[in-house]
Amino acid sequence: MQLIAEFALFWIVAYVAGVTIMFAVGLVMTQINKRHPERKIQKREPTHSARKDILSSLKQIAVTATCLSVGLFAQWKGWTIAPVELSWWSFPVFFVISVVLHDAWFYVGHRLLHTKALYRFHKPHHMTITPTVWSNDAGSSVDTLFAHSYYALVLFVIPIPALSLIAHRLFDQVSAIIGHSGYEYFANSTSRAPWPMICVT
Repeated sequence: MQLIAEFALFWIVAYVAGVTIMFAVGLVMTQINKRHPERKIQKREPTHSARKDILSSLKQIAVTATCLSVGLFAQWKGWTIAPVELSWWSFPVFFVISVVLHDAWFYVGHRLLHTKALYRFHKPHHMTITPTVWSNDAGSSVDTLFAHSYYALVLFVIPIPALSLIAHRLFDQVSAIIGHSGYEYFANSTSRAPWPMICVT
């Protein structure tokens, strides 16, 4: 019973953090977008209501929180391989390693979701053909599980410090909200090369 209560605490923190980030970044980006209508990529209006995307996102953030909590809780309990000690060098190095590994994980998962057998789980996300800041996490639970099961599993095979993984998850969520915003912010020559701040288009 104590194990369940401890895991529940991890999950609650992860879920509240995910929802808080979604609303904080979403509201800030909405205000920036209002001030810069010239940065809008598509002329048509969003095809989904913000309310529908937010409600869907609240469900999917629960799936993401579960994945992240499984990995971090298992590491905290000593069930994973021991993480590298957190230091001035290990934090950024393992942050970058995690970002690169997750990008590969996401790529493979996304390709699988575009196969005939699995596309029905991914289709809801693509139905938002004019995305907004609220569209990033909206979709199906199977879709979210494909992308974010990485957080549940990676600590069993790579000794990533917990703080590096948490920072990666924060970066992932914020950059994905910006990427689904429907507005361009970083369209310049640096965005065309391998670079963390890839442009929205």
